[in-house]
Amino acid sequence: MAKNYYQLSSSALKIRLKWIRKFGGLPRPNVKNKEWLSLLEEESRNSLMIEGYFVSKRELKQALKTRKSAHEVVGYFDAAQQSYEMAYEQFRENEFQLSKSLIRQIHSVMFRDVPYFRYPRGEWRNEPIIISGAKCMPPKDRARIEQILEKLIFLINKKKMEPWRRAALAHATFELAHPFPDGNGRVGRILASFILVAHGLPNIIIKGDEEAKKNYFDSLESADKTIDKLFRGQIAWTKIPIENFLPLEYLIKTELANSLDKLICAAWKKQGGKLLPTSTVAKQTSRKVSSFQVQCYKKQFISIKEGGHILTHPDLLIEPK
Repeated sequence: MAKNYYQLSSSALKIRLKWIRKFGGLPRPNVKNKEWLSLLEEESRNSLMIEGYFVSKRELKQALKTRKSAHEVVGYFDAAQQSYEMAYEQFRENEFQLSKSLIRQIHSVMFRDVPYFRYPRGEWRNEPIIISGAKCMPPKDRARIEQILEKLIFLINKKKMEPWRRAALAHATFELAHPFPDGNGRVGRILASFILVAHGLPNIIIKGDEEAKKNYFDSLESADKTIDKLFRGQIAWTKIPIENFLPLEYLIKTELANSLDKLICAAWKKQGGKLLPTSTVAKQTSRKVSSFQVQCYKKQFISIKEGGHILTHPDLLIEPK
C-alpha cells in the first residue's frame, strides 16, 4: 500500500483552496506563466521517468526549444499543455466533460512527432495485451474497450464526487482497460490532471524516483482488485466500493497539495510576502520544531522546498483573512 500518502486531511486541502481563491484562483495554464511552465516541465520529466526515460531539466528545456531531441518527453509536454488548456476552458464555463475523442486526441498529439512510434496514433488496440506486473487482464478487443470506456466516462461525468476521487477512479480504471497498444500510462496520468484542472485545480506531478514509483504502482494494483470485478460484471458501475481506490486518491491529494503550494507560495512572494525556514516558523508559533517539520513534509501545512530547506510563513498555516 502507498502508506506515505495516508496522512493528508481534507481540511489541509480546503485551506489551500481558500488561499488559491484569495490570490485570484487557478491561473490560466500558459507556458508564459512561470509557475505553470515549471509544473508542466516537471510533470513531463517525471511521467517519462516512470516509463524508464530519463531527461534532465536542462535537456528538457533544450528539447522544447529545438524540437530535435527527447521526442517522447516533448510529445508528453505538448499533449499535457493542450489538454490542460481545454480543461481550463471547461472550468471557466462550468462544463466538465470527459470523452473518448479527448482521450484519442491526447494519445495522437503525444506521439505525432515521435518518429519511431510504430502504432496508429489515437486508435484503440484490437488484440489482447499483457500489462507488465499486473495480476489482472485488460479487455481483449476494441469492442469491449469501447464498452468499458463508455461506462467509465458516463460515471466520471455524471456521478457527484470530489475531483481527486474522480481523478483516482478514472486513472486506475483507464490503466487496467489499457485501450492503446502503447502509451497508456502517460495518457492516464494526463487524464487525472485534466480532471483536476477542469475543476479549478493544478496538474499534479506523480514522481518518477524509485520509491515514489513503487508507491504509485502499489496504489494502482490495489485498485485493480475492484476494477477486475467491475470488468467481469461482478460489481455494478453505480455501486463501486471505494476502499481499494483510496491509496491512489491519497497519492493524488498529496501531489495536488504540492502543486497548490507552489502556486500559493509564488503568489505570496509576488505580493511581497516572505517565506521562512520551518525552524523559525515553529518558534514563532510555539510549535515543536521536529514535529512541525514532519507535518510540513507530509503537506499538513502549506510549504515548499527551496535550496534544501522547507519554507513557509505563519500566516499560511491558517485560513486567509
